Amino acid sequence: MIINELNHNVDAYRISTFFYKNRNSRGGKIYAGPLWDCDLSFGNADYCNGWNTKGWGYDFATECPGDGWYPPFWWQKFLSDPNFVNQLKCRWEFFRKGPLSIENIYNRMDSISGYLDEAQQRNFDRWPILGTYVWPNYLAETRETYSEEVDFMKDWISDRLDWIDENIPGTCNISGISEPYFAINVFLYPNPVKDRAVLSFESDIPRDIQVTLISMNGNETTLIHQGFEPGEQILSLDFSQVENGVYLLRITDNHTIIYSTKVVKY
Repeated sequence: MIINELNHNVDAYRISTFFYKNRNSRGGKIYAGPLWDCDLSFGNADYCNGWNTKGWGYDFATECPGDGWYPPFWWQKFLSDPNFVNQLKCRWEFFRKGPLSIENIYNRMDSISGYLDEAQQRNFDRWPILGTYVWPNYLAETRETYSEEVDFMKDWISDRLDWIDENIPGTCNISGISEPYFAINVFLYPNPVKDRAVLSFESDIPRDIQVTLISMNGNETTLIHQGFEPGEQILSLDFSQVENGVYLLRITDNHTIIYSTKVVKY
């Protein structure tokens, strides 16, 4: 929900939404995800308020009453539950301190836009659409260069973050909630990574964390192995001596895998 609100995706909640269910031995709960179909997000749609940095995506029926493809009722139901709203507020504030801070978002965008610089030139040589309106891209005809597109997205995201900060409901006080708040939330950025990456996580219990980098040949390199008390942790990972390539980054807690992701070193 947080990402769909941040990007203000006009297709979120209703048309382009996946769900999956864990088997009963793993809790049997239904989860929303994974995210997909984000081409009409981040201000890239000129209809149904998709271009606007204000307003809630889950309230699509109000923003675009003539569409007819409305989000299911349960999103509004969630937002009427004080416990859900308070947890949402806490989760938003946690992300804003790390992965969704404007500094980290800009660094991530600079990393990716630089990595794609040569490819974007070939792309727009093949499809010369810069400075041209292509349905339904908002004010696309006013942006004539790749850097202008990147700057537009940066400005849009900054304004959107500010609006959500000021308007997200609830209070970050999770007392009275029976289940543990965050078992563990892990974020690694930027990715692709050149010299250094930031690993952030928050846990509600002590952890014996080991971070291992595994090459495609199966060679393992331990980046960090230490104990951590409950709370938020932000760590710097040194990739300067790592050869360029694709790796699996694995995090274990007392020999139990709790997180893994693909990492590209360039």
